[in-house]
Amino acid sequence: MFDFSVDPIPAGFFGPGSDPFDGILELGGGMSSDTWIYKETDLCFCPPWPSTAATTTEVTSLNLVGCEDFTVTYGGSDPELWSVSASLDGVQPQGELTATREADWGGTFDSLLRVVPGFQFTGPGGAPILDFSPGVVVEIVGDDLPWVAFDPDPGGPNCSQEGFWPGWPPPGRAGCCEPTCHDAGPGYPPGHLHCVLPPGCPRCTEVIPAISEWGLMVTLLLFATAGTVVLGRRRRPTVAA
Repeated sequence: MFDFSVDPIPAGFFGPGSDPFDGILELGGGMSSDTWIYKETDLCFCPPWPSTAATTTEVTSLNLVGCEDFTVTYGGSDPELWSVSASLDGVQPQGELTATREADWGGTFDSLLRVVPGFQFTGPGGAPILDFSPGVVVEIVGDDLPWVAFDPDPGGPNCSQEGFWPGWPPPGRAGCCEPTCHDAGPGYPPGHLHCVLPPGCPRCTEVIPAISEWGLMVTLLLFATAGTVVLGRRRRPTVAA
């Protein structure tokens, strides 16, 4: 959610006579992968565990849409319903990520994402389309978030060549893992699979829902924050987990 109460969208922005907007806009995922975050370097862990590694990050894609339309008024009356979407606005600042590998299966990480958002407002009937740049850096803090070192979704895209899948519950929290399977090869009947599990992690009876890797999507972004971002040109708002 984005809160414009600190620095409202000015009068006249939505059209002649429009009132300032100081409400809260709730946005969610607009695409299958609505938020992508790029790690500047690989995370390299050296045994014995625990082992810690750090890198910088950058949000490279943001595509959010309003969960519902919001009301714009003119002189306190004549309400109109507008829709909103959000994307990145210009060059994005670097964030920080520090991960700790606690065992063979993975561990936890702390993340500080920095995002400069821009908003696109669409009027009734699809016009006009107006761009609004608050000019703020939003800081999103996530602490003690889980990651695993094995592919939790073998049927999905393999986005991690280094073995870092954030957002998946570790065995100690989830209590189970899904196996990685492949064709057993020569000497076995056709279709015979060989399946393995991470050490010390029992098999689940139900499949864990898939979450794309370091495309985290906004799922991880919201998972890490679960709060309201207050926008203001004179502030650097922070949302804590």
